[in-house]
Amino acid sequence: MRAASIAFPFRQTFRRLELQRRWWHRLCIVLFFVVLPLIPFIVWALMMSSTQPANTLLQNVHYWYEDKSGNRVELSDPPQEAVEVAPEMQDASDSKQKVRLDDSKSAPIHASVNMPDGNTKEFVRKSPKEITAEWNQALRRARLNQEMLSLGVAIGVIVIFNYLLQGAYRALLYVIYGSKTHATP
Repeated sequence: MRAASIAFPFRQTFRRLELQRRWWHRLCIVLFFVVLPLIPFIVWALMMSSTQPANTLLQNVHYWYEDKSGNRVELSDPPQEAVEVAPEMQDASDSKQKVRLDDSKSAPIHASVNMPDGNTKEFVRKSPKEITAEWNQALRRARLNQEMLSLGVAIGVIVIFNYLLQGAYRALLYVIYGSKTHATP
């Protein structure tokens, strides 16, 4: 009973004025309960379309590494599973000696990615599979935030719209009936 008086603050006034006998009052109640549930769906749809994540597709990933002089070298083909550029080969002074790879000269592969929140994030020593997994997790988080924000705004709007409609109707009744304290015969 308390929740009903909070949701519909003018209910006692309507009963006091015996408006349930009036056809136009019953029509207004029907229209109120037809229109009110549509409002949150409209607001939710508008919020969902306006708060979409900035990037919904993983694209424009730039792979690069720094050479030994510190210059940035772009990689035209993304590495499959490699997270480092192969180290430079050591010269073999003797043809019988095996060619050795110097691991201290390997360069980590960097990846610049446009994330769903619109920021650019740099990954170092991450495979494309790891980058995709982290990007997908960020997209799920961005979509969840979008849905929660849209739902919160829709609930807030329905509460405000509820009170505005009831207040406007009460103002109309004041114009029609005045501030009568008893119902008219």
